[in-house]
Amino acid sequence: MYIPTVLILGLAGGGKSLLVRRLFSLATSASESLSLDYDVVPTAGVELQTLSIKRKPTITFREVGGQMLPVWGGYLNDCRELIYVIDMANPAQLASAVMELYVLLADTRLKQSRVLVVLNKIDLPFVLTRAEVDMSLHSQHLPMSVRERMTIIEASALEGTGVQQVLDWIHTIKQ
Repeated sequence: MYIPTVLILGLAGGGKSLLVRRLFSLATSASESLSLDYDVVPTAGVELQTLSIKRKPTITFREVGGQMLPVWGGYLNDCRELIYVIDMANPAQLASAVMELYVLLADTRLKQSRVLVVLNKIDLPFVLTRAEVDMSLHSQHLPMSVRERMTIIEASALEGTGVQQVLDWIHTIKQ
């Protein structure tokens, strides 16, 4: 039996670990306003976690730390779902984050994969606007075959905003 694996990538400091923690808390308690331990240690390597979501078979989350960027390609084989996290509060990192996303989208191993781009940290006071991020993403210039399988969600893993939408996207994974 196939057990879906959701690959979670993004540059260092984007909030991937906290997002995974928030998803697990939400999936097991149905409350977005859960208190979490905010002293999340960034993933230095690869972290695998499994979760059963609302009467669905188990889903495995494979979070690959941002410091592992040079070896991300090794995790793309058989990837059907990718969550890519972008830090909206780090304008200096945006161009690099977009460039790495485009490298992933161009990889033939992901040409059939669904992609969720999570624009994280919308709770911070000096975040980029959605228009600024959209302008950097140039998503309207992506081939239709990519746009059809890509979803973009704004979220705050810290406060829980938008995390239910991420979980809803995960619920649509086909077994």
